[in-house]
Amino acid sequence: MKLILTMSAGLAFNGALVAASPPTAPPPAAPPPAAPPPAAPTTPTRDIAIATDAASRQAWAEAAAALARAQANLPESDPLLAYDQAVAAYRAGDLEQARTAFERARNTTDRGLAASSAYNLGNTRMSLAEQDAKAAVPGRQPDLDLQAQRFEEAIKSYRDAIALDPTLGEALANAELAWNRLQEVQQQQQEQQQEQQQEQEQQDQQQSGEQQQQQQDQQESSEQQQQQDQQQSGEQQQQQQNQQQSGEQQQQQQDQQQSGEQQQQQDQQQSGEQQQQQQDQQQSGEQAQSEDESRNPPNRRPHQNVSGTGQPGHMTAEEAARMLQAVRDRARQRRLEQAAREASGVAPTGKDW
Repeated sequence: MKLILTMSAGLAFNGALVAASPPTAPPPAAPPPAAPPPAAPTTPTRDIAIATDAASRQAWAEAAAALARAQANLPESDPLLAYDQAVAAYRAGDLEQARTAFERARNTTDRGLAASSAYNLGNTRMSLAEQDAKAAVPGRQPDLDLQAQRFEEAIKSYRDAIALDPTLGEALANAELAWNRLQEVQQQQQEQQQEQQQEQEQQDQQQSGEQQQQQQDQQESSEQQQQQDQQQSGEQQQQQQNQQQSGEQQQQQQDQQQSGEQQQQQDQQQSGEQQQQQQDQQQSGEQAQSEDESRNPPNRRPHQNVSGTGQPGHMTAEEAARMLQAVRDRARQRRLEQAAREASGVAPTGKDW
């Protein structure tokens, strides 16, 4: 479908509507023209003439720019001029400029122009959705929410166009196409959500596994530490027992040594007493002999009585008993004195005669 688009200044050029189902991607933008030489200040009439010349040469970017300048120099927005700007921008590949210009052209009391603007606005939004899908970075999830929004807006624009002009069959076909693409995007959204949910579950499981492993490691570490503490406690107890046994053995040895020393002292004391007793007995015997010799000197020894009867110079049995008792008393007295001296710490002296 083609329309003759009449410019507000009375000039005209053929501006074709965007093809119906399916909408094709816009052609690549033409390289920008060389900068023109300085000219006198532009007017809407001059800018429209420039746009008409650029359109005849299919210089759509130049035509869109000229129409945008003409629109800016008008006291109020012209829907027809906005429609021509949108067509030129769409063919130049500037979809965002085309979308805003078609939205301005849509606000008119001319039902035919409004229907055409709504229809081409739907095509522009469809192209933007496809462009977003192709512009997705490899390895990254596309912005499915934005694509779904584009298709929903395109469907609304097609419905508006049909409401304004029921004869626009292309609008109905493109609306069905947009609906199918929306279903595909929503399916992709569900799959993406499921993938994200699975990834989240895997991450949660992994984190849960790591936490369980960490808890298990902590438990094993705690058990090992407990075993080490028990082992150290057992070693300390064993060491204390060994020390206690060693102390008891040392004490027992000391007790045995002290007992042996005491026994040795007792033995020595007994031996000393026996020696002293022998010494006393010897001294007593020597003293008795000395007394006997003093009583019976060798050259005054009495004659023995052959008959065995008592003679003068010989002791009687009673006298000998008394002398022996005196010797014993003397020896006992010396022992008592000796014991008293030992108890008082006085060293014993020699013989006392």
